[in-house]
Amino acid sequence: MPKRTRRQHRITLREARELVQRYRNFTREHGGAFAKDAILRLLDYPGAAGLRIWYGLHQDGSPAPVLVAVDADHEDLLEAGILEQHMPCPPYCARTSPLGPQGRAGRARRRAAR
Repeated sequence: MPKRTRRQHRITLREARELVQRYRNFTREHGGAFAKDAILRLLDYPGAAGLRIWYGLHQDGSPAPVLVAVDADHEDLLEAGILEQHMPCPPYCARTSPLGPQGRAGRARRRAAR
């Protein structure tokens, strides 16, 4: 097992855009959202120290991110619950995010609106 290190998990917007664009070349689904209360139910589970995303595929080939709580030893806490059934983008896309399908076009519209 790899050494456990504490990470900030932060990247720049430029890095995020590159990652997202590369993924878009692979699938027509751009992202997905989960409700805050569903995420908090996992994180509030006793012993939960974070979340793991298992990358899955539905039978039609669309992405199926599976979320589970993990403990401090990075073990899945399946008894906390398992999330999927995310709100996919499209159609549930952010209208103004530079990471969304509009990308630069959305950013240009925001500048024009100022």
